[in-house]
Amino acid sequence: MNSSNFAKHLGVSHVAVHKAIAGGDLDGAISWIPRGKIGKKYAEIVDLPRAVELWKARRGACAPALGLDGGQPRTMEHGPPVDQDGEVIDIAEARLRYETARAKNEELAYQVASGKLISVASAMDIFGRQIAEAKTAIMALGKHARSRIPHLSVDDVVTIEELCRDALEGLAAGAIQRQDTGTEGRT
Repeated sequence: MNSSNFAKHLGVSHVAVHKAIAGGDLDGAISWIPRGKIGKKYAEIVDLPRAVELWKARRGACAPALGLDGGQPRTMEHGPPVDQDGEVIDIAEARLRYETARAKNEELAYQVASGKLISVASAMDIFGRQIAEAKTAIMALGKHARSRIPHLSVDDVVTIEELCRDALEGLAAGAIQRQDTGTEGRT
């Protein structure tokens, strides 16, 4: 049997069989027959069952090859690809998942590079500075009120500062309570 007929028998391309022969993967089942006076030789499959075995066992074999029974594709050595739940997935679905994840990663990289997306640590640093600035501005309300309303007494200024401090502590306590209970957002 020549290599083209062997390829048809397996249900694969003749190029794949030629590559396997050139790589020495089918050496135990072929015989080299001289062709013409030039000294060229061509491979003849002399042991079909052995050739099928060698085809299945060749290195880099990942395309399904049909067995002698004509229908059942061989399986991969490590089994078929599975998802996180252990369900078998086909190659097309795995490729789609890979391409989707790759596109998401590229989109995230673009958003980071364009400044639309920042890290959590950077966001916490920015918000921490803004909160500290807001706290400082609120705590200075008493002194600003005294400078704009000169008839306020020192006790009035202290009362305003205590009210501001109480309001800030109430906000902080509410944020801590929401964080402890796991509720986020407005109540």
